[in-house]
Amino acid sequence: LSSAMSTAVEPSVTLRPFSLDNVEEDLDKVKTLVDVELSEPYTTYTYRFFCQTWPQLTHFAVVDGREVGAVVGKVEPRGGTYRGYVAMLVVERQLRGRGVGKALVRRVVDTMAEMGVEEVVLEAECTNTGALRLYADLGFVRDKRLVKYYLNGGDAFRLKLLLPLEGVIAVPEGLLSGEAPAVPPTAG
Repeated sequence: LSSAMSTAVEPSVTLRPFSLDNVEEDLDKVKTLVDVELSEPYTTYTYRFFCQTWPQLTHFAVVDGREVGAVVGKVEPRGGTYRGYVAMLVVERQLRGRGVGKALVRRVVDTMAEMGVEEVVLEAECTNTGALRLYADLGFVRDKRLVKYYLNGGDAFRLKLLLPLEGVIAVPEGLLSGEAPAVPPTAG
């Protein structure tokens, strides 16, 4: 994992991977972002578990040298296949709606696909319309409602994204990038 590996989202936003060379500093950056921007608290152990076990599935969005967003995930075997899980997605409030969250999720899902994942799941608060729209735009569908899932008593939707098996299922151009696939004209 190289911190030199980055991708531009907007002219001023780049993505960078979690650095095992700077574990404590990067853990603190994830923790600070989540503590400030999300409603669900996590323990230091939770951050360590995800970020140090699957460092390739933690990425930051950076603006002017400052981390303004992060995504944290994991991959585990499940019934003879692999399932990815997006544990945390956080973007500073003033940068939401500018493609930062989508870029982070695309990055982690692309990495999961390279690892052989066939489905990706996550939970989102039922009242978080922005997050639900973001995930729907990326192809996630509602799998089930989880009643009183969060500590604050709020419900969550479990969302699922099925990834195509390379070479088995034809994927319409643009589908994985979140763009609408071209619809062939109908004869008429």
